Amino acid sequence: MGRPPQQRKRRRRRRADGGSAGGGEDRDYLSGLPDDVLLSIFSRLSTRHAVTLSAISRRFRCLPSQFGRIESAAVSDPSLPLPSVPARPGFLPNNVLSPRSLAVVSLDTCALPRWCPAACPQLRTLRLHHVAIPQRMIKVVLKAAPLLENLEMVYCTGFAGSCRVESSSVRNLLFKSALEQRGVALHMAGMRTFTLYTRPKVQALRLEPSSEIRKAYLHIARPRIKERFRIRPFLDAGKGLTCLTLRGYAIKVE
Repeated sequence: MGRPPQQRKRRRRRRADGGSAGGGEDRDYLSGLPDDVLLSIFSRLSTRHAVTLSAISRRFRCLPSQFGRIESAAVSDPSLPLPSVPARPGFLPNNVLSPRSLAVVSLDTCALPRWCPAACPQLRTLRLHHVAIPQRMIKVVLKAAPLLENLEMVYCTGFAGSCRVESSSVRNLLFKSALEQRGVALHMAGMRTFTLYTRPKVQALRLEPSSEIRKAYLHIARPRIKERFRIRPFLDAGKGLTCLTLRGYAIKVE
């Protein structure tokens, strides 16, 4: 006999808090504030708390610059299976590389669409681990990041057999080829520290000379097909090379 009164009391509280049935979106008391007041509130919060508040009301999604000051972004989802080549679009939003204030981006076990806008002039560190990214998007991202200094590409897919990475701003590079990758071409004119790991299926390795190189670690796996990797021009150009480590099978430097 006590259940009907409790249900009536709950219904009354809902009507008192939310007003009419159509005003449910304004229960948080923030949706009714002007845009400039909301943006002022967001500017004084940490990114974590700003994201939490943005989930309260749909109206927050219409604020154009509420996340314009984001300096770092990280995405890691081991539950998502890596897509086959070419990469499937949709795992990440198209605007993941759009905030102009981004300085650090770390992506792990996910995929970029075939095409997404990149506007990150402040980007200095880019980490791509187990990421499916098309060759076209690599060029777009590196072109949109003229200040990029640290680049990590670890077991990335989506290159249709070969990968070419070219940048004049990167100073520190870590590159580990994917299992099915057959060719690697790296052109980093300003590179200072370089770490490279190849897989047995890599048949072509091209390292463009870098006069700024100071430290290099090259771990080249024995290829299944006998090939000669041209790394001598890269080593000869490094007049300031102070630390060199060559590992793997017996390398013939030429």
